[in-house]
Amino acid sequence: MIAEGVLDVVFLAQILKAFGYGIVRKKSNLPEPAQNWLNQFKWPVDDNIERKAVPAPAILHCDAKLIAIRNAQGLSKVRETLEADMEAFLRLKWKPDSLAIILDADDKTPKERFAEFAPMIREAGYPEPANLEEVANADELRSGIFSFPGDGRQGTIEDVLMPLSELRFPELSKHAEQYVQSWREKEGAPEGKDFKEFRKPSGPLKARLSAAAALLKPGKPLNASIEDQKWIPDNLDECEELTALVGFLKNFLPSHTQK
Repeated sequence: MIAEGVLDVVFLAQILKAFGYGIVRKKSNLPEPAQNWLNQFKWPVDDNIERKAVPAPAILHCDAKLIAIRNAQGLSKVRETLEADMEAFLRLKWKPDSLAIILDADDKTPKERFAEFAPMIREAGYPEPANLEEVANADELRSGIFSFPGDGRQGTIEDVLMPLSELRFPELSKHAEQYVQSWREKEGAPEGKDFKEFRKPSGPLKARLSAAAALLKPGKPLNASIEDQKWIPDNLDECEELTALVGFLKNFLPSHTQK
């Protein structure tokens, strides 16, 4: 999997745990081709691969099945990341049997987002899916593209995280919303150049989530709280906003064993 950023990587890893996957902690526990792939990254330098190390992937396993989640470090670098990995696999004479690209829809329509990234799937030698959020299978290879929040809607991963925050931390989420809303209503407050990120469509949601995370994990980013404080319910069906992602993963994963 190639994900847009570190938040996506951490979130997807937590979701995969509900499908029975666990983090691979030692490089020596991987098959040789996967070890050789990891050796091309400058970090991690030893056998311990549990710690997140950009740009090296997070790797999870379920029995003999492996999933690597790669942080592209930005939407504009997805192609560069994919091409670098394909070149490495060619040198190693090894190729994963699945490829998924996971990113935000932002303000793009499903057709626009799909048209932007579907050619990358084809150029990498995988079957091209017919549509966004669909999985293609051919010649024992599998591929798909998913854009948050799912169901062909515009938005970002924060549109999925917000309902999870409200489910897991209802009181804290309410106060975070009041804090952000009070600033939005302050005359002239969000208009300065320092608040251009806040004025983006996803800005208020990101601010609410960050405000909650600041109390849950002071001084640390949102992804640290998501990783350590169980934002994901044991039963994924408890959160309707997860339905599209769960459906996609059930089709994409070699076999799904949701707990």
